[in-house]
Amino acid sequence: MMDAAPFLAPQAFARVYALVSPERQAKVNRLRPPLSRARSLAAGYLELLFPGIPYSSLSHSGTLAMRVISDGPVGCDVQHWDFSYPSCRAVAERFYSPLEQEQLDQCPS
Repeated sequence: MMDAAPFLAPQAFARVYALVSPERQAKVNRLRPPLSRARSLAAGYLELLFPGIPYSSLSHSGTLAMRVISDGPVGCDVQHWDFSYPSCRAVAERFYSPLEQEQLDQCPS
């Protein structure tokens, strides 16, 4: 997992953009919001760190990008949640265990 926020800086963005595949560059170029571009670039950078892995999964949200690698089929999902929104709290109350809800309550807002 990595923070995509450093890629908002033009020099860091350009340095990493030059390293990723043409396919990832095209994906980044289709995006408009700077944070979306930085997240997609971070995901592409994570692909570079472990090339040729047959089973991997990428996810990004907020300023985070995550890649999971495995010796078999795998999936991952990272989400930025703002628990000040009642809908986020309702999802946690419905689907999370009491321990998970307690842990979420201890996270900074």
